Amino acid sequence: MDQPDGYVDPTCPDKVCRLFQALYGLKKAPKMRYGKIHAFLKSQGLDNIYPDACPHLYMDEGEIIIVLVYIEDLLLVASSLASIYKISDALHRRFVKKDLCEAKVILVY
Repeated sequence: MDQPDGYVDPTCPDKVCRLFQALYGLKKAPKMRYGKIHAFLKSQGLDNIYPDACPHLYMDEGEIIIVLVYIEDLLLVASSLASIYKISDALHRRFVKKDLCEAKVILVY
């Protein structure tokens, strides 16, 4: 490692600074991202089934939508394809997302 250009200390040009804390709150970034996703899903009518857990559920007149959140990944499960398109379109309007197509295998622990 080298000292960044423009910040070279003339008294110790061979030493670098040790980072004691994450810059710009990077340690809290996943929690903040989950908070935004959780707030959005709640605004769409989905309820968090278990506090501090990933499944969000929407049930109304036979329509069931389950959204499983893991860090930045979402898995959508619904009673109909139209329900999946509905929540997927809402997610696309709010967040930058990449659709990785349908899941072939889901591991449950």
